[in-house]
Amino acid sequence: MSARLRLENIEKSFAKQKVLEGVSLQLEAGQVLALMGENGAGKSTLMNISCGVYQEYQGQIYIDDSPHTFDSPKSAETAGVIMVHQELNLLPELSVAENIFLGNEEKNKLGLIQHASMANKAQSVLDQLGLNLPASTAVKELNIGQQQLVEIARALLRDAKILVLDEPSAALSDQETQHLFTILRRLTKEGVSIIYISHRLDELSQIADQLAVLRNGSLVAKGPMQGYSANEVIKLMIGEELADVPRRSKKCADNPSLKLLEIKDLNGHWGKRTLKGINFDVKEGEILGLTGLLGSGCGELLECLFGLRDFNSEGLVFDGQTITTSSPRDAIAQGLAYISDDRKHDSLVLNRNLLFNLGLPTLAQQNSLLIADDTEKQSELLQQWTVKYQSTEQSAGSLSGGNQQKLVIARWLALKPKLVLMNEPTRGVDVAAKAEIYRLLEALKQSGMSFIVASTDLPELCRLCDRVLVLHEGSIAQHFKQRPFSQNKILSAAQGHYDRQNHHSGNHHLEETFK
Repeated sequence: MSARLRLENIEKSFAKQKVLEGVSLQLEAGQVLALMGENGAGKSTLMNISCGVYQEYQGQIYIDDSPHTFDSPKSAETAGVIMVHQELNLLPELSVAENIFLGNEEKNKLGLIQHASMANKAQSVLDQLGLNLPASTAVKELNIGQQQLVEIARALLRDAKILVLDEPSAALSDQETQHLFTILRRLTKEGVSIIYISHRLDELSQIADQLAVLRNGSLVAKGPMQGYSANEVIKLMIGEELADVPRRSKKCADNPSLKLLEIKDLNGHWGKRTLKGINFDVKEGEILGLTGLLGSGCGELLECLFGLRDFNSEGLVFDGQTITTSSPRDAIAQGLAYISDDRKHDSLVLNRNLLFNLGLPTLAQQNSLLIADDTEKQSELLQQWTVKYQSTEQSAGSLSGGNQQKLVIARWLALKPKLVLMNEPTRGVDVAAKAEIYRLLEALKQSGMSFIVASTDLPELCRLCDRVLVLHEGSIAQHFKQRPFSQNKILSAAQGHYDRQNHHSGNHHLEETFK
């Protein structure tokens, strides 16, 4: 049987740096190939070549044994190759339906756009994906996870022979990821071939037939997915064993006198989104986890604390004093920092250099938009967070997604805040970079810094956090106080399955201790 896709000896350089060297891959019809590697290993570059984003390279692409050369993503799409990028590419002012059909609008014989037909078809695929919202909704009203599903919906409505998914589940909960897998399995039964890029090792064993691993631009392994353990894959990716995160001390988390933040009856209403009766505290030197399904309110809660959303409460007590955070400037002045789940739109100026982006949080304290000339200090900061870069003068947009994320984290923590609010902090970050981030957060925690980490990555929460709060429909459904945590019980609470007889009205949380 002929291969659906064959890449032969693909090579690519940027300036004098070679990023791909002699990479050859093969994918059969109806197969799922897991493509893995550290950030900067060449995964996205290889796929951008396969999908027509980059036209200058060495090597050959074959589809159904026919050689192909793409001069644009549109020509690749015509050949049946469609990519859903990790960095979302939606127009926020347009509706979901308009985004799904953007560039492929249906028209009648007079050339008029068929809005009703497009809306019906868009609604159908949204329903298939379990995205419970009208196709007429403006994309700007969606959170990052919902936007990811819209990108996937756009690909599903086109006649794809080969579907490339770059971190498709990074912003999805476990339940939504499983639903996505159901959709992908249906597509493979119909003969669609899928290249699946992900850093989540646990999910690849569920969905992938084949594995390919890139390291430093070279293919170091390929074969059946079932033939590789998680530890073997990690070793292939980084070239060595991955050290574990040090055991955390419990002295701060167990001492109630070290309370840093206390939130009393916080409420907020933004259209259909609400937060109701939120009460909790954060202790000095603690990592508090926050999770829930899409739309549960985790991101909105962090935005309230950082002054990005209006809310009301009986009080915010921070470091022993009642405070208000009516704007991000207020929050920063109090000692808070915020790391968004959408680095592309909320955190970085992609066409400006690394020094500019490192200085963004302190722009308000400067007399101009020029960043202070402290190249040595900035370089040390980048090295501490193991950001891979060629020059501090290169643009932030030229970094891989994982290195962009480490750049964002580095620049906020350089301010030495007392409390860091982190929304999906390792989205799109490979396993080695995750381990580096975890170790640095642990070290900062031991020095007394506190964190609220909102994440849909349950293994991450269970590994990193001292306590976990679960939100369901805008309220705290359950409070897991003691390690080890049960992922199944956390997910059950996120779905609203908790002991309602012991659910105290007005307090909106349960406390559960696991031995």
